[in-house]
Amino acid sequence: MKKLSSLFMIILGVFVVSSVFASESYLEVQEHTQLGQYLTDLDGKTLYIFTNDVAGEGTSACYGGCAGAWPPYLIDAAEITEEEALSGQLSVVTRTDGTHQLAYNGMPLYYFAGDTKAGDTTGHEVGGVWFVASYEPADAEASAYDYGNYY
Repeated sequence: MKKLSSLFMIILGVFVVSSVFASESYLEVQEHTQLGQYLTDLDGKTLYIFTNDVAGEGTSACYGGCAGAWPPYLIDAAEITEEEALSGQLSVVTRTDGTHQLAYNGMPLYYFAGDTKAGDTTGHEVGGVWFVASYEPADAEASAYDYGNYY
């Protein structure tokens, strides 16, 4: 009975975390046994951050061939609403071609061309500069993105 209760609490916790972004039109939270909670688009495709980007700078460092392998997560809006901003966690980066890329905690979000289906995380730690975009609750204190807290 205790195992069933624990399983129920885990399932409930994942449901609650996944629901955090339910009202948002951009992100979902998934759970990975080794990576913990991470961000995906609404189709479940994993989103990544690039450590060559500077949090909060409002620019992307990934263009050309880089953007071919790591396509930016583009959105239609030049700005997001206050409600969508999740207490400042979401913002928009305007790329040099005028398109708009979603950013989380100031870090532009990307896909990895090597991921072939929803839930793939094969881009994690590529080149030591690409990492799954891990989820941090809005009330968590985080002055800088923690790249090493995955295993």
